[in-house]
Amino acid sequence: MPTENWLLYVDESGDFDETGDTCVVSALLLKGEELAEDSTALREMLGTIFPLAPWPPHATELNLPSARVYYVMAGLVPLATDAVADDVRAAIAVFEGSTMPEAAQWRGHAKQGRRPQYAWLESGNVVLRRECPDVFRALQTRAVAERTALRNLLADASAHVGPRGFAALTAVSSRRPADGPPEQEVATGALRRDGYLDALETLIERAVMVVRGGRRPAATDVRIWARVATRHVGVEGIGSVALNSDHVARVAERAAAVGNVGQTALVRVRSLDRVTRYDGSVHPGVVLADAIANGMRRVLLTRGRDHLGWDQLAGFCEDALGIPAVVPVPSLDASDLPAVAVTGASRTAVQAAARREETLPLVAEPARWAREQAAEWVGALTRAWEAPQ
Repeated sequence: MPTENWLLYVDESGDFDETGDTCVVSALLLKGEELAEDSTALREMLGTIFPLAPWPPHATELNLPSARVYYVMAGLVPLATDAVADDVRAAIAVFEGSTMPEAAQWRGHAKQGRRPQYAWLESGNVVLRRECPDVFRALQTRAVAERTALRNLLADASAHVGPRGFAALTAVSSRRPADGPPEQEVATGALRRDGYLDALETLIERAVMVVRGGRRPAATDVRIWARVATRHVGVEGIGSVALNSDHVARVAERAAAVGNVGQTALVRVRSLDRVTRYDGSVHPGVVLADAIANGMRRVLLTRGRDHLGWDQLAGFCEDALGIPAVVPVPSLDASDLPAVAVTGASRTAVQAAARREETLPLVAEPARWAREQAAEWVGALTRAWEAPQ
């Protein structure tokens, strides 16, 4: 039986435990073996883009200029000899000599020699802005340059491989979840449904719809191999635990049940790791997923107003990430369906269309762009059902 393999590297951005926060789960979807586990070259490229960050670079930390100073003071990276190093050296002198309470706390944290917490870096920014604003601006410029270099890396890879083999998918956690029946799965060991798991399931659902069907033999064995960065999830009767491959398998099974509707060759989703930790052993593909998730969240926070249409938001996403916010879907004879999904009412509408059920108006979703991306998928799915077989 012929086989077709896809790789799905997944991470999230935002505080899913904080009501009202803008949260996303994003993934890098790669076709087949050509980029399968070529991690050495990719890791070296990322190291060149982020020379002042320890492995793995974390987008949330690197958004803050002070991170580059903390990494050196904590002994996580050596101080290089270049123009940026001069700025870091000047900032270190400020932190070591400042009488500000934030600086004293910073020195204490740095002595621990471990990765920083976000709040520490925020307080570091306060010190830099007040004590050495020119250095702060220089490090801020460095942060922008790093994001631009990362964007160019993604754009070059996308152009080289092509949209059918290289895509960025995102599921946004809706601020207004869809109404539905209460969760029935409450036995000990069952996953507690929350915004993160809904977004992860929505993401995998869309990934299955993207890779399914198309012009391939009906007997082709299509598999998506996933690396999903771990985080805490709730388990009935146990409490909070680290997300693992068993949990991913449960979520993937539910997602594939919708994504595979109407297909003779089913897409199967499997996990590559028992637990994918975001530490020194993490695959660079997950690091790129982290950057994509963070970039998408930044776009939504700065540009994603409710009145904005999908085409406008898609343009902002591509400008920020270098990758088209649309993907070809051969099984639906569509060349440019949205790569961004939304949980809640938008997802419910797409699910109904996939199952050939009546689709209700998307009045419950406040964001115009979210309604429009769902409408494009609903339209494509409906046309596929109605087309002569």
